[in-house]
Amino acid sequence: MNENLTAAVQLHLAGHLTQAEEIYQALLDSPNVSSDTFYMYGLLKLHQGSEEGVGFIKKAIKAAPKNAKPYINLSLYYKEKEKFDDALNVLKACVDNCGESAVVLLEIIGILKHEKRDLESIECYLKLVVLEPNNAIVFYNMGNVYKELLDFKAAEIAYVKAIKLKSFFPEAYMNLGLCLDSQQKLEEAVEAFDMSNTQRPNHLNTLRYLADVYFRKGLVAESFAYATRALSIQKDDYFALNCLMRCKYQLRLLDEALQLCNQLLVVDQNDISVLVRKGAILCKTGSIVDGLTILKNVCEPQLNRDIEELNLSYLSYALFEIMVYYKEGVDKRIEIIFQKSVELFGSESAKKFVLGLFAISRFFEKNLDFDNAFKWMDLANDAHRRTYSYSSNSTKKSIERLINLFPKTAFENKNVGCQATAPIFIVGMPRSGTTLIEQILSSHSLIKGCGELGTMRTLCDAFQSEHELEGFDKWSHLLESLGSDYISHVQKRFGSGVYLVDKMPENFLYLGFIATALPQAKIIHCKRSPLETCISIYKQKFVGDHFYAYTLKELGEYYLLYQDMMAYWSSMLEERIYHLEYESIVENTEEEVAQLLEYCGLKYEPSCLQFYENKNVVYTASAHQVKQPLYKQSLKISESFGEHFAPLKQALKLNK
Repeated sequence: MNENLTAAVQLHLAGHLTQAEEIYQALLDSPNVSSDTFYMYGLLKLHQGSEEGVGFIKKAIKAAPKNAKPYINLSLYYKEKEKFDDALNVLKACVDNCGESAVVLLEIIGILKHEKRDLESIECYLKLVVLEPNNAIVFYNMGNVYKELLDFKAAEIAYVKAIKLKSFFPEAYMNLGLCLDSQQKLEEAVEAFDMSNTQRPNHLNTLRYLADVYFRKGLVAESFAYATRALSIQKDDYFALNCLMRCKYQLRLLDEALQLCNQLLVVDQNDISVLVRKGAILCKTGSIVDGLTILKNVCEPQLNRDIEELNLSYLSYALFEIMVYYKEGVDKRIEIIFQKSVELFGSESAKKFVLGLFAISRFFEKNLDFDNAFKWMDLANDAHRRTYSYSSNSTKKSIERLINLFPKTAFENKNVGCQATAPIFIVGMPRSGTTLIEQILSSHSLIKGCGELGTMRTLCDAFQSEHELEGFDKWSHLLESLGSDYISHVQKRFGSGVYLVDKMPENFLYLGFIATALPQAKIIHCKRSPLETCISIYKQKFVGDHFYAYTLKELGEYYLLYQDMMAYWSSMLEERIYHLEYESIVENTEEEVAQLLEYCGLKYEPSCLQFYENKNVVYTASAHQVKQPLYKQSLKISESFGEHFAPLKQALKLNK
């Protein structure tokens, strides 16, 4: 750069544009004008608002095509004028002539982002990470683009790389959590959200996501806590209020949940997620007509829309709740709703919404069309089974390991463990009558029903991970604290009733821990015909990890594992387990109830026979059934389905 050009540039940068322009013009009149002169004069004219500057910068590019600066500044001018195609063309020419550089690629990415051309921006990011392999921000931003493209696996990889390069990166952890959640990796998502929350405490979005993902994991207490924290930051936050409403629903605080529904509907009266939940709450609290009306009002407009406009998730939920409380032949609106649903859910795009498929199966069954009922039931189970991996052999090994922890000697000393007498555990397979027995027992004046609690499973799993369980005598002294922790958790939530009923059926897996950590606890084992139990299971979409339940073969295999495990516990615990046949209590209710209360050490109360009047809220698939007197039609469901369940009979080894 000659002395005159240097002087002009200094004047230019100092803001003395008129003086600088005079020197630039003199230089332009001289022979052999340099690229720098064209470039700097072009910039000056652009600063003055003159389009003339564009021509001079183009001359600079022509004179020195390997110099990236004129390209970049010309592209910035075009961006300012919102001429994004022109800006992009200039930058691409820069890459062609000057080669790829991080600065130019970032400029291209910025324009592509503005133009929502995400696929092209990904191509640029893939080049950029080669040039900037240690730049965490580049990987983070690339992850954001992948996330926008719904390529969650690629986004996950980018965020993980960003975090490796920059360990304190709460934004990356939060977005990683969202991508993991979208891939159904809930455990990993929780870890990512937790790390984001650790690095950036009390960030509203992170607390929202933690509340939501913990709820979907079934950890309602944790979800409740995070939703409450989010509301402490923003008291009217809609997302957090919605999550809190769902928590209160699960915690049986239905009056409070209903209040929150009404509060949310003031903000958005058309929120289908809240309307469906409100309808379900009203049904569960006895206002069935009002609840069904809301659910029907949700379904009808949905079913008149194009499938791309539907909220199929909540439509499925609404259909399912309707079928819990609907009595066949009494409501033409419901019949029309389900006739339209059959057409809708027959499409491939709707088949993944399995609650809707199960609801349609129930509709056909209630109308005695068992062939179609089985068809839709099978579709529903198959659709859900495709969403996860499961191995019967792994389950078998887990059960064998639990059994091997507890030899015969483990149960000989009843002075080991917490001596609380309050707990009553009802165990067995799902759909074996556990809800019915809870309703009967909780109708007694001294018994409080707590529903299906995951507390024992959570505590036992943590206990096994924290301690080396080799040789029962070496760790039996720890069982008292396990039992005490269980009592503390349950009483904190439900109060200190004389007797507290935990009807989590799968607690049969943990009877070794229950019998030794709480040796005074009552254990009631509900049994039902293997075939009827499994058919009833196959008709349901469960909440939680019932991975065995969605093929007839795996269901039968699991039932046999359950039978073997209960045979072992029964041989070890003998009379400490009270075995109750579902068929017997249906056929001979009064006598069976009297014997059951005697086992629990309680006097007979006639109210236990009016269990269907119990105000205890039920959340299981038996919600409507246990609010009615016992009926015998449920004893032989299998006969109505003919040979459809032949593969199940084979898996249960009932054909031998």
